[in-house]
Amino acid sequence: MFRNQAIVLMYHRVAEPVNDPWQIMVSPEHFSQQLDVLKRKASVIPLDRLVSDYRRNALKRKSVVLTFDDGYLDNFTTVRPLLEKFDLPATFFITTGKIGTREEFWWDELARLMLQSDELPAQFSLPVGTETIGVETGAEARLTPELKRQNETWTTQEDPPNRRCALFLAIWEKMRATATEAQRSTLGSLRELARFNGPAVSEGPCMSEEQLASLGRHELVRIGAHTVTHPALGEWPEAFQREEILNCRTRLEEITGQTVNHLAYPFGVYNETSTKVAGALGFEAAVTTREKVVDGKSSPLELGRFEVVNWGGEEFEEYLHYWINK
Repeated sequence: MFRNQAIVLMYHRVAEPVNDPWQIMVSPEHFSQQLDVLKRKASVIPLDRLVSDYRRNALKRKSVVLTFDDGYLDNFTTVRPLLEKFDLPATFFITTGKIGTREEFWWDELARLMLQSDELPAQFSLPVGTETIGVETGAEARLTPELKRQNETWTTQEDPPNRRCALFLAIWEKMRATATEAQRSTLGSLRELARFNGPAVSEGPCMSEEQLASLGRHELVRIGAHTVTHPALGEWPEAFQREEILNCRTRLEEITGQTVNHLAYPFGVYNETSTKVAGALGFEAAVTTREKVVDGKSSPLELGRFEVVNWGGEEFEEYLHYWINK
């Protein structure tokens, strides 16, 4: 129980959860409660301090590192002020292809169109990569109040409660393995077919270059690489992986002026080639989505992380206690 070890926590967004199948949103209220628990019950340190402690065989049991993936706008507008309030450091892993654009991440738009559209055709064909798949929504073509309620409360940890949720998962799985332009083509086709009357995306879903630069200058913040287009790296050739990682780091260093030494594997999908590329490019550490503590047996390029979801303070404290003593 008392061996030298630390834990890394994984966040994505701090926003009010609406239609959040992947559970990547933590409400601002709950996030504030979680930071309060961390301030009282743990020693929150920067990722580079964790790497330094690891190298010196000096990991401390209650050490915790906070990380945020993707580069969502709320990381700047909501997360940064709360980190300041509690004086806690964090590392933000940024997907550079979305910085300064109004384009949603493909998984967010897919969820919005499949789960929130008022009406979809009962039957249609959808191009996904090199194939065209047949989609049948049947009786769920029109979004009823009950269907809407199911879709808003469903998470991918549960079996799909209806056909729309099952179709969303099936299309997501195929889209994850396709290139960016093919993903855009799929969403363009679905956009034309769907009748969506919900609120439009009012602002870019990710930070602007100016916001990212400002975030990177903050004394509590470190910036890490998360590739250019967020591919599942382990499913791609070495040259593609290298280009995605290197171009991301180069762009981040141009924007922030920081040296970028840390990497997060998108979707947690990586292989031996990924770690080889990261090491050859000089990254000091890389984080995964595997729920493992960091101890003397850990590989610096395969550090585990524990995902935090929308728990209130008491429930989060129970998980934190379990992870710290794992």
